[in-house]
Amino acid sequence: MAIVASDWTIDRATGNIRYVGDDHNGASPSYATVIQFHRFLSDLNDDPEFSGDDELDIIDKTPSNRSTDNIITLVNGFNIDATAAEHLFDGSIIQAGGDTVFDGIVNFGNADVQIQIIQDGSVLADDWWNYNGAGLNPDANQGISHRFMLLVRDAGADIDGRRLIGTSKTFGNTFSEFKINGTSNGNNVLALTDAGDLNNTTVEGTIAALTDIYIDRVDSTTSVDGVNNTGQNVLNVADGTQFTAGDFIMTGVATDQQEYQITSIATNALTLNQNLAVATVGAETVYKLNLGYTEIDVDGNGVNENYYAQWDKGSNSINTYYERMKWLVRDGSTSYVYGLPGELFRGITHEIDVDTPTGTFASVEGVSWGSGATAGTGQMLAINSPTAGTKMWIQLLTGVLPTDGTTITGTISGATVDMNVTITERPVSTPFVGQSTGTALIGAFGLALQTDDLLSTDTVFDLGNNAVTPPNNVTFIVTGMISGEDYVLVTNNNAGDIDFAQMALNATYSTAGVTTISVVAIPVDCPSTGTIRIQRADGLYSRHAFSARDLTTDDFTIASTDFSTNNANSGANVFISYLDNLYDGTTATDRFTYVYNADRTHFIRVRDGGTAGDGEGIKTFESTSTMGSNGGGTSINRIADV
Repeated sequence: MAIVASDWTIDRATGNIRYVGDDHNGASPSYATVIQFHRFLSDLNDDPEFSGDDELDIIDKTPSNRSTDNIITLVNGFNIDATAAEHLFDGSIIQAGGDTVFDGIVNFGNADVQIQIIQDGSVLADDWWNYNGAGLNPDANQGISHRFMLLVRDAGADIDGRRLIGTSKTFGNTFSEFKINGTSNGNNVLALTDAGDLNNTTVEGTIAALTDIYIDRVDSTTSVDGVNNTGQNVLNVADGTQFTAGDFIMTGVATDQQEYQITSIATNALTLNQNLAVATVGAETVYKLNLGYTEIDVDGNGVNENYYAQWDKGSNSINTYYERMKWLVRDGSTSYVYGLPGELFRGITHEIDVDTPTGTFASVEGVSWGSGATAGTGQMLAINSPTAGTKMWIQLLTGVLPTDGTTITGTISGATVDMNVTITERPVSTPFVGQSTGTALIGAFGLALQTDDLLSTDTVFDLGNNAVTPPNNVTFIVTGMISGEDYVLVTNNNAGDIDFAQMALNATYSTAGVTTISVVAIPVDCPSTGTIRIQRADGLYSRHAFSARDLTTDDFTIASTDFSTNNANSGANVFISYLDNLYDGTTATDRFTYVYNADRTHFIRVRDGGTAGDGEGIKTFESTSTMGSNGGGTSINRIADV
């Protein structure tokens, strides 16, 4: 190709050299290499007189100097603007005495790869270098998909040390990233490629519509107050005292799967880090998200490992979860992930030893340090103690890393720590969630799911970079029930009935305020939470939800209970009721999960007395079914009792 002279103008008085041809999406845009641009100017510069709108000839000062075919310097006040730079490639343009520099970028990749550029902590909004589904100025013979220039020095200051990160995150394709740790004059290489991801083939709209995949969350015990319109960044709630600046929340609007971070609180008005994506009508539950340093026992050995978050995949497969994570951070994402725009989020890049803490950090927040040449910013994704931290994990956003003794300050909290000698760089996974085999997840550094959402085929890596393999969590599902009508009871089987003597009390309970129940031999495959039934002195069995169980001490943790008027005597029967509830249509009431140890046969009883719903009862359904190494379940047969 050659430069199209009619697409350029030169103003003698100002030195402005401007591109006036069609834009990238126009009928016939034109492009030229920097050496072609230099030859074009030189050719005009030896003319006896200028013609048309190119005011350059023999009487004018020299407009450009060539250092190499890939490095051209504009001199004597001649200059280009950002639009002109978009139509030049294969090198650098230096102007304003070196105060302004456009450096060349060359990507070696497949012809249709779409790339984005992260510069100075942001994804550049206009990706003009992706042209009609391909790249600008490719060279197929050299395996080059893109050639273009970017502004890397402006007004005498390098933009973030000329650091750039190229990413390729097209939903449905494999993801990749490549760093340039400071551009040089001439061409700077990216190596971004993609291909169809065989584990990311679900229609994007289906993944976008999912409503049950999110960071582990809890009910904040308050609710949305009234109408809050889409596009505002303040959420009114019934009780703002439930929250602290830096907390992450979700509204209970089913179609709003966005995370929001509270940046400040004025009474019951929460200012958020992004605008509301969906309007509220009032009274929706507000959930707190459990982001940041998290201790969970993924491998089931009784000792917690540390992660920077745990996700809940809901009723979805592990591969659907993987696809959803890719969707959150894809090119064009409008979601936020751990407080950052999805396109920008990459995961942990550095682990920093710290000391000398002051104040209280938020669980996740922006951090900064240094000034001038020592300045840097990041998103803190975890700290091992908000008040006495010794390790911090961040995604580096801008600038350089802190050095020993440099103070690191939380953007929201104002808390501080000092960098303490050691920083460990952690390789970034693309995508940030890790890799899917289609049926299992090979997770990324520091990221986990709820323990019940992982199988023995999955592998996650804790914040110590240790590979952790979950035990075989198996799930038993009862289907065929009607919400609001059917009460389901699932127990251990004893000859086609409830195994009332599955366990026995190891002590007598005869006081009020009992919160711990000791038994003889909790089964090793007992769920981590659930319900138990305890035989009382009058022979009846009381139902108790347990929030924890200790397989070493054989203790269940229950809500405070009064045993003073109806004792529970040592040796009395205790059994686990794996399901013991009125089915309400949710996954929490039709299934249970525990760690597989050996095949276990369960007894199932379902009843509907006909007092709710359609007003018609059913004959009692009773059956047995085995939980095996791949799970288990049963479908009930509802026979009308009319």
